[in-house]
Amino acid sequence: MPRVKAGSIVVEPRYFQVDWLLQLINGYEGPRVGFLYRPGSIPVRIGMRILEVSVPPFSLVLEEYSGNLSQITSLGGRPYYVVSRDIWLDLKWFRREFILELLRALRRCLEGPCHEILEYGQLLRIELETIDGACEKIVSTGFYTAPYHSIVESIRQGYGKEPGIIALPAGSRLITVDRREVFYTIKLRIPLECRGFDGAFFTSLVDTVLSIPEY
Repeated sequence: MPRVKAGSIVVEPRYFQVDWLLQLINGYEGPRVGFLYRPGSIPVRIGMRILEVSVPPFSLVLEEYSGNLSQITSLGGRPYYVVSRDIWLDLKWFRREFILELLRALRRCLEGPCHEILEYGQLLRIELETIDGACEKIVSTGFYTAPYHSIVESIRQGYGKEPGIIALPAGSRLITVDRREVFYTIKLRIPLECRGFDGAFFTSLVDTVLSIPEY
């Protein structure tokens, strides 16, 4: 359980949008960013009191954020929490540059046809590609790490056995994980008509990467 220092900021995943995340993390000078894989509780100063605030899985953590906090609000009014004292949270750290590369690749796929390949260390490859097909909405059929129905609704009959997201009405499965011994390949297919669901695509990728033991 890693330590998160006072002065770090936490952003809930329901506010994730690719362009906004790119601006936020581009303005952050730290070498790593974190994502919770379990719910957590953080101390937040409100007036003269310190209150415990619950935050969901996949919340973003920027350690000892020294940037201009007013800029975060000006980027779209998305709330954030400032950690008032050192705490320990169930999260995993990733290199800042890797998350930026992932967001940039995802944005290119949201802008038009693409096939992007990223590698993280020696054991993980992420492939993104656009596909044709009708798409009215994205729903979650299950999860690898934790549910994220606050970002995208779950399938009507409840979560099934297979994690991931699908596009409706076609029912196309959009994210898969292939394991060959210790090497993992994550593939995300993005229907061209579903590009408005960028927060769901990014959160689904985070969910999948967090579930890999080596990371």
